Amino acid sequence: MALHEEINDKSISVAARIGKLTADEIRKALDKILADMKRSQNKAKVTPERTKSVKRGKQTLKQLSKQNAGLSSVELKDPDLRLLSRTMKQNGVDFAPVKDGKGKYTVFFKGRDADALTHAFQQYTKKLTGKIKKPSISTTLSVAKQEASPATGRIHPDMLPLATETGRFASKNPNCQNMPRAGADDIGVRNFITAPEGEILLSLDFSQIELRVGAFYCKDQRMLETYQNGGDIHAQTTAIIYRIPLEEAADKNNLQYKERRTIAKNVNFGVFFGLYPKGLQKTLKFKAGLDVSLEECEKIIQNIKIGYPGLARWQEETKKRAAFRRYTETWLGRRRALQGIISPNWNVKAYAERCAMNTPIQGTAADILKLALGRILRGLPERPWLRPLLQIHDELVFELPENRVKEAAFFIKNCMEEKPFDVFSVPIIAEASTGHMFGDMKELDIGNE
Repeated sequence: MALHEEINDKSISVAARIGKLTADEIRKALDKILADMKRSQNKAKVTPERTKSVKRGKQTLKQLSKQNAGLSSVELKDPDLRLLSRTMKQNGVDFAPVKDGKGKYTVFFKGRDADALTHAFQQYTKKLTGKIKKPSISTTLSVAKQEASPATGRIHPDMLPLATETGRFASKNPNCQNMPRAGADDIGVRNFITAPEGEILLSLDFSQIELRVGAFYCKDQRMLETYQNGGDIHAQTTAIIYRIPLEEAADKNNLQYKERRTIAKNVNFGVFFGLYPKGLQKTLKFKAGLDVSLEECEKIIQNIKIGYPGLARWQEETKKRAAFRRYTETWLGRRRALQGIISPNWNVKAYAERCAMNTPIQGTAADILKLALGRILRGLPERPWLRPLLQIHDELVFELPENRVKEAAFFIKNCMEEKPFDVFSVPIIAEASTGHMFGDMKELDIGNE
């Protein structure tokens, strides 16, 4: 089918019209559920200082704020984390990098020996520069202290459902989307979100939702079969990258298993968006601490295109369609203008092409989460004890009585895993975890109740 005929295809225009109606329904549902998150009388808030944790939280903030508390921070742009780690360890300084977005990091250093810290950082800056600050506490903790309501002992962030170009959630006062990930929170920022006495936190997180949406879009047979059969997409990608049997790729006893899988994960989460060899090399160095040659990165991307032929076709078709229309859109019809896609400037055009591929996947994943919120909202009147608390990326967090955990998890999981629209052909999985502190959540197996 010719490109102009495809663009005028009835199924696309019908999807867009249905999408507008659905988007309006989503908006109305979000208005209600976000109000529930915000209202203090419903106690549905992010709560770093509440009940028993109020005194402990204030003491911790006070301790961190002292001049010689042993916590300093440096703002860096695209730091060499491997070099930084090696330099700090050689000087006996513990550090924790927290990504702020777009390559920016706030790197926190722990250690009372200021001379050792200064010496270590001077060694690092022989190759890379940064602006060192006076000892200070984390931005998240500082803002939490300023924003905490004196009446409730909680913080009440503003949740913004359409504040990003792709349609993902954002938040401010404070920015809870900027919270450290569970495995990279050495300072313990997440533990400032706690449940009150007699209650517990419940989190449900979409598993690989963007990869699943990407598989749906590109219709690659191998990707679809992997997800439809409950397979391991990272093992499948490992097998494709290194041209090895799937059994070898999934063998945890293989000496190369960890490094290969790390590379496969980074490839999976970047390749849909047109990752170039240099970009892959940089990603593997800064995110995984791996030095992979440019030639090897080129080979990896070449093998991916051969192994997932549907992916390469979808990427080219998506870029051409966006160039013709001057916009890209999610499956439900929410559009993003891309005037730069026809720019004679290669950098501008390349960025717009990445947006053309990124927005349908990330935006549709965001729409799927909002559809799930709408379903959850319809069930809340029957469950007044279940209180929406927080939304971070692909994760929903709730506050509820401890004796209702499995009942709530089963209900929310069903809402999140429901087929978002008729043609969606990839199973959706939501994983549950629970705990009294957000930084200490344990996986919850709810079975088939």
